[in-house]
Amino acid sequence: MKIKNKVNVILLVDDEPANIRLLNNAVSGLGKTYFASNGEDAIKMAHQVKPDLILLDIQMPGMNGYDVCDAIIKDSALSDTAIIFVTAHGDTEHELKAT
Repeated sequence: MKIKNKVNVILLVDDEPANIRLLNNAVSGLGKTYFASNGEDAIKMAHQVKPDLILLDIQMPGMNGYDVCDAIIKDSALSDTAIIFVTAHGDTEHELKAT
C-alpha cells in the first residue's frame, strides 16, 4: 500500500497585496498557498481548503485578525488550525492579546 505525502495547506490573510506577495515568497515551497484579503473571506476560504497554517494580519478593515482567530478557534472544523499573527505592531499590548 502506497501512502501519498500530504501537501501542507497555508492560508495567507492580509489586506495589503504587497504583504501577501512577501508572505507568499517567505513560504514558497512549504505547501500550497491560498489568499484572502479580509476576515470574512479568510473564514470562508479556511472552510474550503482546511489549512494547516494561517498567517494572519491583525489590522484589517472590517473583521480584524483577532476576530478571525477567535472565529476559527471556536469552529470545531477548524479549531486545530495553527495560526501565526503577522503584523508590524511591536508593542506588548498586541503580543498579549494574541496569546
